[in-house]
Amino acid sequence: MKKQQKKKPVKYIILILLLAVIAVAGVWTAFHIKEGRKETTTVISKTTLEKVLDISELSTGKAVYHGIAHVYDLKNDERVLYHVAYDATVKAGIDTDKIKIKIEKEAKKVTVILPEVQIQDIDVDMGTLDYMFESKRSQTESVSKDAYQAAIADVTKECKDNEEIKDLAKENAKNVVKGVLGTLLAQQEEAYTLEVK
Repeated sequence: MKKQQKKKPVKYIILILLLAVIAVAGVWTAFHIKEGRKETTTVISKTTLEKVLDISELSTGKAVYHGIAHVYDLKNDERVLYHVAYDATVKAGIDTDKIKIKIEKEAKKVTVILPEVQIQDIDVDMGTLDYMFESKRSQTESVSKDAYQAAIADVTKECKDNEEIKDLAKENAKNVVKGVLGTLLAQQEEAYTLEVK
């Protein structure tokens, strides 16, 4: 009985010493991590922020478009030879080289002005082309090529006037820029506000 009672206090002492060592190591590590952060703070400048956003094109909107294009007779542009149903993927975004950044040091404010959203890529899925011919004579060797060109022209025209795709892409671009620059600004010793237009 006496041997078991002596072992318990020794176990508690070892446990307390072990916890003390872990606590000291944790405090030491936290102190050095904090010191390391202070040394690597980036100075806010227009050039620094531009480099962070230097990715040429930023695609921020993607939509799948289902359309029907019409292929006309080359000799009579009012006569429809056939119709083609298709699926296309449309990507919209901004040219990051045209982003304007304004820094107001006294007000501790960064303003980012995004350029106009552009349609960056249109991809018609050839596997989805489905034809409806007006006559059997319209079934020529160039059907696929002509149908593809008609689908590209149709979706390009439709997207040019579609403000929803552009609005979605603009909102997504704002969120991306806020996420990227917001993280950088949060690491500064002095707090900056960020406005993205």
